[in-house]
Amino acid sequence: MSAFAIRLSALLFMLIDHVGVFFSLPHGITLTLRFWGRIAFPLFAFLIVNGFRHTKHPRQYLLRLLVFAVVSEPFFDFARTHTLWDPAKQNVFLTLLLGLLTLMVLENCKKRTPLWGILGCLAAALLALTADFLTTDYGSVGVLLILLFHLAWGKKPWLIVVSLLFSLRLLLWHIGRLICSKLPLLNLLIDGVVTPEPGEMAWLTLGAALAVLPILLYNGKKGWRPKNNTTALLLQYGFYLFYPLHLLVLAILAAV
Repeated sequence: MSAFAIRLSALLFMLIDHVGVFFSLPHGITLTLRFWGRIAFPLFAFLIVNGFRHTKHPRQYLLRLLVFAVVSEPFFDFARTHTLWDPAKQNVFLTLLLGLLTLMVLENCKKRTPLWGILGCLAAALLALTADFLTTDYGSVGVLLILLFHLAWGKKPWLIVVSLLFSLRLLLWHIGRLICSKLPLLNLLIDGVVTPEPGEMAWLTLGAALAVLPILLYNGKKGWRPKNNTTALLLQYGFYLFYPLHLLVLAILAAV
């Protein structure tokens, strides 16, 4: 699969997931949609690493993610809470941005003295914690996934391990929330939110592991690209705009 095909797949699985989130459907259908939707984020994380390794202008790449993180936030908040600003949670572009920044910092520090390498690792940890502090979508786990994909790049067995560990981490996180929700005092840590039953959690989180299939099929090529540069640029930004626009459309349709 080309990078273009993986990007289309990621957008499709994200759309499937959000249909399951926004619409009141039979429980079994919702679980099925969200199962397949779990594939999306690992693919986006993989594409961030791929983009970082191929771009000649990482700062422009970083700026582009920042711009769309800002642009997408009102759409993200409106879809979640029907308000244009909700500091409780931030959209996934910010997670991807922090992941990319982590790679840039680490690679820059590797070119310097061993002391700089240590400082780079500390900076990476700080950026991951920043994702949790800002309550971005997927948080520090998302930033860590991007970092691990970068470290495992070109090593297919390790890419499999990273994908499985991400799925396992999601499963353990949900089980932890379930336990907290059942215990006095601890349920205050999660605002009393009760997660699905353990069997349902396993079903959902296992979906993330399936992301390894398109990743292993990646052929290292960009894939289809319009010959006209203007059209190619519009397509590129269209991929970014799909995120906020599809949130808006789904939120409106769900409210009808």
